[in-house]
Amino acid sequence: MQGDDPQIAKLCQNLTPEIIQRGTSVRPPCRFEKVLVPLHENDGDNNNEKKTLTVILDVAHNPPAMEYLVHKLRQERGTSESGTRPQYRMVVGMSNDKDLKLCWQAVQQAV
Repeated sequence: MQGDDPQIAKLCQNLTPEIIQRGTSVRPPCRFEKVLVPLHENDGDNNNEKKTLTVILDVAHNPPAMEYLVHKLRQERGTSESGTRPQYRMVVGMSNDKDLKLCWQAVQQAV
């Protein structure tokens, strides 16, 4: 590690193959990560019913990752007790060096 940052070199001294395997086998944050957001809706009778909104976080930023995200959304979609399919709202942000056209085409498959 000659020429590297000495702090990084010091941190890497204790890395073992087991530690590396453990660290690389864990799903990174924001890979189809489900977060339940509490909502409070008033039903008109001053009876506040607690509901939740499921938010799915994913850092898909290239066509294969977007296709996988669409695949996962389709698996999750199913049908609710009322017989309707859940609706999705998507927020997508990407840097301009990504293939936006192909990523958008993958997203449109889910619509």
